[in-house]
Amino acid sequence: MAGALHNDNNGRAVQLFPLGAVRTQVTTTDALTTAAIAIPAGAEWVEIRATDVCYINFGTSGVVAATDNTSQLFPAGEKVQKLPVGTTHYAVIRASSNNVTLQMEKLV
Repeated sequence: MAGALHNDNNGRAVQLFPLGAVRTQVTTTDALTTAAIAIPAGAEWVEIRATDVCYINFGTSGVVAATDNTSQLFPAGEKVQKLPVGTTHYAVIRASSNNVTLQMEKLV
């Protein structure tokens, strides 16, 4: 049935986001913040995937990431996140000595 919600193991409806076709990807290779990366235009919700723990900061074209409480600590893995209002760019910095590849995909 078109448009029907999927059910979890307890029979409760679960809303799923459709995968998007527009994404950005960046790899951090040193202890410096990446340049500001443009978020796909019109994105309100994104799926974020990271290969290792890192910090992400959202903002405009001058945004930078830091390893403190001004940036969001993001564990290795993936999650869906609503973007802060007015966000056009993001920046990433690794949280350890491991390089991090981060991908951000527009969902809605």
